[in-house]
Amino acid sequence: MRLPILNGENYAEWLELLELTLGYKNLDLAINEEKPEDLTDESIPDQRDYYAKWQRSNNMSLRLIKANMSRTIRRSIPDKPTAREYLDAIKEEYVSTDCSTVHTLIAKL
Repeated sequence: MRLPILNGENYAEWLELLELTLGYKNLDLAINEEKPEDLTDESIPDQRDYYAKWQRSNNMSLRLIKANMSRTIRRSIPDKPTAREYLDAIKEEYVSTDCSTVHTLIAKL
């Protein structure tokens, strides 16, 4: 299974395959879970391990997301600190586009 490049017309398929790919590669933690609290001197080893795992998931997810978008779309989406926020920004772009397309099509009927 190869992840397609997000090109502006394949958002639903792209998102579905992206989520499958991240899950298969065990990198979906950052899109499924909120960012953990920052570590402190009092953080226990389990918290440190989870934080490191989440950070790796976030970094790799952001790289995979951006690598599978057309350059034009990538430039139009503002950078975000987390993969989840970045996907939300992409979704916002496509949901508003899809809604305006639906309204245009309905108006033509």
